[in-house]
Amino acid sequence: MTQKQKTEKREQEKREKAERKAQKKREKAERKNKPGKADPKAPKREKAPAKAETKAAEASDKEAAEAPEKAKKKHGALKGILIALAILVLIGVLVFELLLGIVHVNDNAMAGSVNRGSYLLYSRMDKLPSTNDLVVFKNVGGKTCVRRMIARGGDTVSFDEYANRIKVNKKAIPNVPEDVDWWGLDMTYDFPITVQDDQVFVLSGNREDPSNEGLIDKDSIKGKAIWIF
Repeated sequence: MTQKQKTEKREQEKREKAERKAQKKREKAERKNKPGKADPKAPKREKAPAKAETKAAEASDKEAAEAPEKAKKKHGALKGILIALAILVLIGVLVFELLLGIVHVNDNAMAGSVNRGSYLLYSRMDKLPSTNDLVVFKNVGGKTCVRRMIARGGDTVSFDEYANRIKVNKKAIPNVPEDVDWWGLDMTYDFPITVQDDQVFVLSGNREDPSNEGLIDKDSIKGKAIWIF
């Protein structure tokens, strides 16, 4: 093969190579422009905004659908709280009506033990107090009083005028000074006396105010003192 032929052959190969390259470019362009088929290397369209709007709309619809149910639950919770408070108030009223009571002391009959202006909490359940207990009762005029019970049904109350002492079953009353003036009480009762089963005997702690003392009906007792404040 001559030199001329070799040169022509190389030129021919170059032309063919160039032609194949151009053909590939044309095919690639045709594939790119062909409808219904996207170029895998082409950048994807932004879909985030559309998805975000859809999610926001769905959340709004869900919230609107749940709003009546939430309002119903909130109303139910508030109603439950109000019912619980009403029950607590009712229990408190029942406790004070059936179990406990409070009395405001407005005299000095028990000065030293219960002073004027004090409040006294008493138990309505304990209407058979023990000797020497403070009792709350209503006098014949309907006034609520606080006195110390010294004797109950079957006890004998006597007055020792020589010792100036009130005695119960021939024993001196504890926690009572010897120099107190029992004159008014001595004039009221013909000692010795035996307390009847439906009665108790009460005394004032302050001899300067000896009102509402002596025999009282057991049924008039409202309860026993449990706390002074």
